[in-house]
Amino acid sequence: MSAETLLVAAASSPSYPVIAADRYGSLYVFFVQNGQIMLLMWTSGAWRTPITLFPGHAYNTPVYLSCNQYAQNGRICLVWVEGTSPYQLWFAAIPEGY
Repeated sequence: MSAETLLVAAASSPSYPVIAADRYGSLYVFFVQNGQIMLLMWTSGAWRTPITLFPGHAYNTPVYLSCNQYAQNGRICLVWVEGTSPYQLWFAAIPEGY
């Protein structure tokens, strides 16, 4: 067991965290913050600075992130629900090493 590690501390609460791994040992933590889907990556023995995954997309309250736990065919699949009635189900495939 490893020691717990603080990943994000912010005034705006990060929510809906999910994690996936690729075949190279990198970890991908996706979460929602300030109405955007964020990515935090563990690669080369360190956590990178979180980035906004789709900066050109104006989301309407993305929630319920889900992803496969292992990259398939070099891509990590991410799905989420957006909006309020009518709800929208979205999909994106992120390449390993993004």
